[in-house]
Amino acid sequence: MNHRILRNRDELIALASEWNPLLRASGADSVFLTWEWIRTWLDVLPEVRLLVVAVRDDDGKLCGLAPFFMRSLALGGVLSFESLQMLGGAEAGSDYPDLIVREPANPAVIEAIADALNECGREWDCLWLPAVAGWTGARERLRALFQAGGWFVNEREAEFACVDLPATHEELRDAQPEKMRKHLRQYIRRHAIDGPWRFVDLTAEGRIEEGLNALFDLHSQRWQLRGDSGAFGEKTGMTEFCRRFAAAAHQSAWLRLYGLSDGVRLGAVQFGYVYRDEFLAVQEGFDPAVQPPGIGHVLRDESMRRCIEAGLRRYDFLGEFTDHKRRWGARRRVGSDFLAGRRRLKNRLLFTHPIWPTGRFLHEAPLQPARAKTSG
Repeated sequence: MNHRILRNRDELIALASEWNPLLRASGADSVFLTWEWIRTWLDVLPEVRLLVVAVRDDDGKLCGLAPFFMRSLALGGVLSFESLQMLGGAEAGSDYPDLIVREPANPAVIEAIADALNECGREWDCLWLPAVAGWTGARERLRALFQAGGWFVNEREAEFACVDLPATHEELRDAQPEKMRKHLRQYIRRHAIDGPWRFVDLTAEGRIEEGLNALFDLHSQRWQLRGDSGAFGEKTGMTEFCRRFAAAAHQSAWLRLYGLSDGVRLGAVQFGYVYRDEFLAVQEGFDPAVQPPGIGHVLRDESMRRCIEAGLRRYDFLGEFTDHKRRWGARRRVGSDFLAGRRRLKNRLLFTHPIWPTGRFLHEAPLQPARAKTSG
């Protein structure tokens, strides 16, 4: 196996034609690791410091990618650590980081990635990889990487939530708690039967910009009531990333943007992607002033109905498992958060209680998004 470390955009862009074929031949295949996602992320955050490992076999065939970048962490505002993180994660709302390794997994590929990272070990201190899936082989691939590298490693359990979609919407309802079914019937009657709200497929109707603008506004309204700016705050690149990636996702038939409209405005919006027969629920927003409450529930129920009718297998809530998601019939899936680091004295501070597992003394340096485009 031959490895190469890529540090600039041109070197990475040269892999564009090989990226997705390798991804599809791996166990890491996720919309969050597609070339379209990575390229958009790089356009939004052009100043990131790349450290991508590409592994080829003796015939020159690409067989492994470790798509990392470096980000500074500060411990207590005093001691600085250079952290390797996954491209496409920060500022984009993604989960499920992974190594992209051609199946069947060859241990020599992962060993080559570890060797490459050890060769440039003076440049980085630790790897921070949260929200790793436990059902795709990602956890095992990363554990193998840490073992091959001979690094410190701490792992904690991470919870995720998804709904296994049945054959019919009625079966989905039957699997929900009785209290949830009762509330849904009330919400639907008040808002969609007796009320003015009607389901709108904003993607199919070509109203993507309108839907995104409503999403950003409605999501922010709800979080502002809690004293927070939410995912689309001014200091993040999430808004610009979603705008830019929506075009690529729409072209690839991945984009899903649903809403409830009273004919004048959108009172609720759900935003996500469909990839490999799964709906990935990225963000949502609803008008907190709409009374009676429940408009967001009406939209989610109808979105799930559309997913079932389209033959999708799962509705992935993304993020942590909560009681709210359980009431929708979600089951708990288990993954991991990883913190790994080179065996050096400085890193011992990161692998002692109480810094891990809480991480409450670690602070990330902000990433600088590119100047946002103004919409017409």
